[in-house]
Amino acid sequence: PVFRAERSKTRRHLTEFWMVEPELAYAGLDDVMDLAEEFLEAIVTRVLDRCAAELKTLERDTTVLERVKRPFPRISYDEAVKLLGEAVAADSSKTSYRLHLARAYRYAGKEKEAAGQLEEILKAAPDHVEAGQLLAEVFAKDKRFKDVVRVLEPLLTYRHDYPTYHM
Repeated sequence: PVFRAERSKTRRHLTEFWMVEPELAYAGLDDVMDLAEEFLEAIVTRVLDRCAAELKTLERDTTVLERVKRPFPRISYDEAVKLLGEAVAADSSKTSYRLHLARAYRYAGKEKEAAGQLEEILKAAPDHVEAGQLLAEVFAKDKRFKDVVRVLEPLLTYRHDYPTYHM
């Protein structure tokens, strides 16, 4: 098990979790994905072999687990961003889709597109902490500090327990 030393009482972070951290010399992305697929398939196969009785007692349907076999479907990063964009267009009310899309845009270096998605989230929910934090980071990077304050101020109004945000 891994224990986080820093304060991480959030919905996105556990204080304790299990992790596999292999070290691969001279490995490319495909090598890492191959290894991850092997790990996942081996773990699921082992659970099915060794925990069949427990799964039956819990009345779990194992047919989904039995289908976990390599190779897994793979898509490019650009294809994933395109799919997220389509999901947002199909249902713009789902802020989680917009948030994922904004993160994908930021990762790809498309700060303007990320900011647009985050602004849309904040129009619908001005107290959306994650969207506000991400947008403040985008603005701080561009040294747009008035916009940072504009974005973070409503979060402080809605969330009195909101921790101090550091840029």
